[in-house]
Amino acid sequence: MNPVLMTRALDVLGEGRTYPILYNDDVNVPAVAHAFDVTEEEAQRYLPYGCGEYALDSTSVGSPNCALSTIKSLEAVLHNGRDGITGEKLGLATGDLSSFKTFDDLWNAYARQIEHHARCLARRHAIEYEMERTSAAFLGVSMLYDHCLERGRSLVDGGAKYRGAVFESFAMVNTADSLTVIKDLVYDRKLMTLERLVAALDADFNGYGPEHRLMLAVPKFGNDDERADAMARRVSDHLSSFCRGLAREVGLDYVLIVNINNHMNVGFGREAAASADGRRKGSPVANGMTPTAGNDTCGVTALLNSLSSVSPSCHAGYTHNLKFSRRMFTEERRSLEALLDAYWAKGGTQAMLSVVDRGEMEQAVREPGKYRNLIVRVGGFSARFVDLAPDIQQDLISRTLY
Repeated sequence: MNPVLMTRALDVLGEGRTYPILYNDDVNVPAVAHAFDVTEEEAQRYLPYGCGEYALDSTSVGSPNCALSTIKSLEAVLHNGRDGITGEKLGLATGDLSSFKTFDDLWNAYARQIEHHARCLARRHAIEYEMERTSAAFLGVSMLYDHCLERGRSLVDGGAKYRGAVFESFAMVNTADSLTVIKDLVYDRKLMTLERLVAALDADFNGYGPEHRLMLAVPKFGNDDERADAMARRVSDHLSSFCRGLAREVGLDYVLIVNINNHMNVGFGREAAASADGRRKGSPVANGMTPTAGNDTCGVTALLNSLSSVSPSCHAGYTHNLKFSRRMFTEERRSLEALLDAYWAKGGTQAMLSVVDRGEMEQAVREPGKYRNLIVRVGGFSARFVDLAPDIQQDLISRTLY
């Protein structure tokens, strides 16, 4: 890329704009080729859209229209297939807590649970395509896709070269951190039983202060700690690889996950019980693949090392939302450029940079009429800060500022 373009992009972001998003094609093009099972030439046509997920320009159709909360799958495992808040049936009955004699037993139950939920969503996509094929031709859009006119078919009826399924995943980082905590405290150091840990979660940590402090102290993703980062890779690689393997089973060209964020990290957080990473009941889950707000405590270099350690080869895009102070784009500009250069060289795929001061957002909460023009990045999209719901505003404020 012409370095002048990157310089100008950083200039624009430093002014407080929320675009452009920065992408690393040296990493993304080979990853897209593998994930979508296409040639590298076709992968060069990958198109970031929506909240940062990928499609193949003019040749693939497969927009996300469903979502998967990985932390709810783990919650179901810890409650033998039931919702940890309502007690209603949530998934497969995977066994009582006493049946998980080793961490591998627990992991295998989690894997079965998340695979069950993912398979249901993949089948749902296939059903939707069949309904669309028979009831909606999408002729206007089909004319803009390659192959539709020459094949005489709409994009959902065999006109588009690739017809796939993409679904949004949420709370992957919380799930990984929770599994790290359980492995460390229950199985490795044996500081508490699994039954005691789940009792603390069910009580939202009320009356379980010592247990909560132990959970918070276990290393979390985003700090360049190999224990936490390895679990994040395990959770990501398992789910993305499993979903990719569902394509043939449901009759589609690809089935891929994305780990992105609109504002639903707040919405899904509202519906989730307390989790073993120390997150309280109803609190937001992590934003995309970035750490849960406040858990990245070792600096931005450690954060970027963690982000770049997760493989991009089997999914359709993970978002990395980063919040920088204006000083990084003025007084520390050369350090910022060196930081990003190292991130790209280590395999970083993308960066969604927000340049806004915490104090400015806090003042906007108090005096919204004076801050109508304050634009912030929520996830893969931007919005007027004062128009957002209060809990979404607080989630934005709580993100680590570098």
